Amino acid sequence: MKPYLTMAAGLLGGLALAGTAQAQDAARGKILFQSECAACHSAVPEQNGIGPSLAGIYDMRAGMVPGYHYSVQLKNSNIVWTDAELNKFLMSPAVAVAGTKMPQPGTEMHMGVPNDQDRGDLIAYLRSLKQQEQ
Repeated sequence: MKPYLTMAAGLLGGLALAGTAQAQDAARGKILFQSECAACHSAVPEQNGIGPSLAGIYDMRAGMVPGYHYSVQLKNSNIVWTDAELNKFLMSPAVAVAGTKMPQPGTEMHMGVPNDQDRGDLIAYLRSLKQQEQ
């Protein structure tokens, strides 16, 4: 086998293993949600707090939870909460939507989630909440 084919095969195999190591864990996401998010957000439908309830938001357009007063910027963002959009928002809310009401980096309640695995697990948990409603 030519050296560049061997190297490419090894790289692809490594990427496949990396993807497996990063599997999303909704149970761990629930624990993270309870420790890091529940002070502001509920996982119970129609139970808003400082932030909106996150029950059922997966695949929902941003700014649509009834009874919560969103920033104009978030309401007008046209974001639909998919894995990719949640990942961007959780990584850095202010970068994803300038003007969001989520606390910003450098504030007492900084809410960005820098760890890839933590974000993935939180997203898996939010997705599971949508599935529970169906």
